[in-house]
Amino acid sequence: RRDAATLMPIIHEFILPGTTIYSDQWPAYNGLANGRNGPDRYTHDTVNHSYNFVNPNTLVHTQNIENMWMVAKMRKKEQMGQRRSLLPTHLAEFMWRRRFSERLFKTSSELFKKYIH
Repeated sequence: RRDAATLMPIIHEFILPGTTIYSDQWPAYNGLANGRNGPDRYTHDTVNHSYNFVNPNTLVHTQNIENMWMVAKMRKKEQMGQRRSLLPTHLAEFMWRRRFSERLFKTSSELFKKYIH
């Protein structure tokens, strides 16, 4: 489901208070700005894609996350097809590879030594 009732619990579980969230003006995000999530829990900046891709006043845009999500979905499709049950595993691997891409071999070796040795 794609609605505020589904989205807000996920944001509360995985996004730290004080985080700045950039989004388009999809109605499900409205709860971030109207105080229902506690005072100052998140800073919420938006861009209205009906007018532009970058907010001319704040320079807020969503292009980076949209690009990253596109890459993650393409990689998932190439590796595993459309199996929804593997999505959490796939996303965890994708984020790990992004985080350690500069030193992937060294990090992998250290983990193998620690947990397999």
